[in-house]
Amino acid sequence: RVVLRIRRADTDIDQEVTLTKFPDAPPANLPAVSIIETELIEREIAGANTRYWALAPKAHDADSPLGVVLWFPSRGAPSREMLLDRWRPLVATRNLAFIAVELGTDGSPETYLKDISAAIADFRTVHSVDADRVVAHGHGAGATLAETFTRQNRSMVHALLLVGGGELNISEADPSTRLAY
Repeated sequence: RVVLRIRRADTDIDQEVTLTKFPDAPPANLPAVSIIETELIEREIAGANTRYWALAPKAHDADSPLGVVLWFPSRGAPSREMLLDRWRPLVATRNLAFIAVELGTDGSPETYLKDISAAIADFRTVHSVDADRVVAHGHGAGATLAETFTRQNRSMVHALLLVGGGELNISEADPSTRLAY
């Protein structure tokens, strides 16, 4: 165990942590994981000119809400087929849904962020969502959009995953975002 000292403005915070290493192999006594069938859902939101697709468990139990990963791509991001291949094992074993919104007709970031909100609202009409397990995941320029969306929707998004982009312009003086990430 070690003590990690974090300095925020003029305050020091001591946090005790345990350092470890990744095991060379997974433990032999892991419980069996139940694998459930997944389905690709494609929907168009009436009046919003928005289309999205989602990979979700086919038979969904409303008593076991889904975690949701909201995907914010960039140009040159992996194809839909590649994303489906990568995310299907997690969706099938972790009670998750993976949602991707197609860029709107005007292509503006503002419209796209509204489209994301409309898509998650529409998805919630069909599936039960665990409000504490909604993650914004952005790649490249999409990372900046994911960060912006997260800042604008703090009550909806509870985690942020940025790959190859993003800005993280979080003001230390703003108490609503301090230590948020």
